[in-house]
Amino acid sequence: MIITKTPFIHETDITVSVLQNPSGTIFFDIETTGLSPKTSMVYLIGCACLDGTTPVVIQWFAENKNEEPLIMQAFFEFAAGCSLLVHYNGSGFDIPYLQQRCLVHGLEFDFSSLPGIDLYKKISPYKKLLKLDSLRQKAVEGFLDIERDDRFSGGELISVYLEYLKNGDSECIEPLLLHNREDLSGLFKIMPMISYCSLFEGAFSITSWESESYTAFDGAQTAELVISLTLEKSIPRKIAGHFGCFYFSGSEDRGKLKIGLYDGELKYFYPDYGNYYYLPAEDAAIHKSVAMFVDREYRKKARAANCYTRKSGIFLPQFCEIITPSYKSEFKDKLTYFELTDDFLNDSGKLKSYVCHVLSLLV
Repeated sequence: MIITKTPFIHETDITVSVLQNPSGTIFFDIETTGLSPKTSMVYLIGCACLDGTTPVVIQWFAENKNEEPLIMQAFFEFAAGCSLLVHYNGSGFDIPYLQQRCLVHGLEFDFSSLPGIDLYKKISPYKKLLKLDSLRQKAVEGFLDIERDDRFSGGELISVYLEYLKNGDSECIEPLLLHNREDLSGLFKIMPMISYCSLFEGAFSITSWESESYTAFDGAQTAELVISLTLEKSIPRKIAGHFGCFYFSGSEDRGKLKIGLYDGELKYFYPDYGNYYYLPAEDAAIHKSVAMFVDREYRKKARAANCYTRKSGIFLPQFCEIITPSYKSEFKDKLTYFELTDDFLNDSGKLKSYVCHVLSLLV
C-alpha cells in the first residue's frame, strides 16, 4: 500500500467560509476498476482536508488486489474522526460501492453514522439557473474557472491500473494519483457552490425595497417592486434568471429581485359559494343573508366561477397562497395576486416568505 500526502494551492478562506467545522470536514473520492462492486475493486481512495490551514490530499493506493481491504480500512480509520463527509455523487456511487466491498472483505463500517453532503445533489436543482452544460464535476469546476493538469476520466484510467498490475511499472502510478488528487482538490474548491443553495434556502436578509416605473418595449408604462437582499454567504459567480414577471440577479453578497406589479382590477372568489347569490346586474356575489332583501329575478345561486367581488389596486403575483387574501383574473387561473400594502412591506416575516416563494420559482 502506498500512502501519499500532497498540499495543493487554494484560497482556503473561500471554502472555509461555508463550512461549520472546517478542521473536521473531509472531502473524499474513490477510483475503481469498474462500476459494479461485485465484479470490480477499489484501488485508490483519497481525501482532501485541512492540515492546520493548508489544504492537503491524502491518498491510499493498492499496489495489488490483495491490498484493497488495507486501503479501505486505512480510510475508515481516518474518516472515523471527522464530523462531515463531503463527496460528489457519493450517495449514488462511492458510498454504496464501498459498503458492498465491506461485505466482501468482512469489514465493518457504517456511513450512516457520518453526517454528509453530496454536492452533486445540492447543485443539481440549479443547473439551468447557473447555465451549466452538465452536472459532471469538471463542468462545475469550469463554471468556477478551475483548471486541471489531468486530462483523463476515471474510466480511461482503469486500463492504466490493470496494466500496472501486470507489469508493476511505477510510471503508471502518477497519472492515477493525479486524477484522484485533482478530483479531490476540485471538490474542495467547488464547495463554495453551496452558497447558492443557502441563498435559495433563505440565507439572506432584506435590506430595502422600492417601486420603480419604466417604459416597456410596446411603449406601455410598467411598474415593478425592486427588493434588495444581503446574502449570508457570498456566491462565487454572478447569476441572473427570470420566471414570468420575476427577475433575480446576484453577485458576491448582494441580490436584487424585481417583480412586475399589476395595476388594475381583480376578483376575490369566495370559497363557500353555496352561501352566496350572484347578482348579474352588479356582476358580483353577495351573502345570502343580504341577498334575501333582493328580488328573486335579480339574483341567482352563485357558482364557484361567479362567486366573487371586484377590487381595484396594485397587486403582486404569486403561484400559491403565500399571502392572503388572494385575487385572480378568472376562477381557473393558477396565478394569483395579493394587494401591495404598507402593512405587507413592513411585515418582515411575510415579506421574506414571499421572496423565498419567488426565488423557488427560479429553480
